[in-house]
Amino acid sequence: MNGIYLIIGGNVGNRTDNLEKSKHFIQECIGLIQTHSSIYESEAWGNTNQSSFLNQVLFVKSSLDAKHILKECLLIEKKNGTCSKSKMGRANH
Repeated sequence: MNGIYLIIGGNVGNRTDNLEKSKHFIQECIGLIQTHSSIYESEAWGNTNQSSFLNQVLFVKSSLDAKHILKECLLIEKKNGTCSKSKMGRANH
């Protein structure tokens, strides 16, 4: 098992609910969440004409390699309806 850090966050819809859904999918598809940070609110950067973000860091134990973890993270974004539409990063509008 490998220990990995994932940073999750978003600024669309019910932000708290979206974090909880993401954590559920991460446990289901990637591995066991060992611990997590508090939830932090941060202002949008770059394109500031959007809502503030909620962010959280997770420490996860997983048997997956990096390539498969990325694949699962992208699938989780699709499940949550939060796929990136921005060239500035993972931000949503």
